[in-house]
Amino acid sequence: MLTFSDFKSGLGGSTAEDLLKLSLDEISSWEAFREAALESRAQFARPSDEDDRLGFYDRLASRYGVASTGERVLILAILHAIDYDAVADGFAREHGRSFFDLLGSADRNVRVAAAACIARVD
Repeated sequence: MLTFSDFKSGLGGSTAEDLLKLSLDEISSWEAFREAALESRAQFARPSDEDDRLGFYDRLASRYGVASTGERVLILAILHAIDYDAVADGFAREHGRSFFDLLGSADRNVRVAAAACIARVD
């Protein structure tokens, strides 16, 4: 079974911590992960932003733009796990490769981490 604990202790967890600039140490469920990720948006806000989502989006977009195939899979999977499905779909569409197309090119560790995000089993 691919649980949140499996995700957290593997490649997915380290990618999420780096991408979202948050610690997963005290997080033990997908819902808590989603809440922490959404709370982390504020740290990316620019002083001129009225909406903290803009800086967060810019960070995600810039990371996605330079990411490897495996990193892109994990970014999209993490976005789906935190209910940012439309953002994930937009990134994939903009760069011309769907999540599942990228997933087919990824290595086993990436596929396992992505599967955990999709299953969201605590």
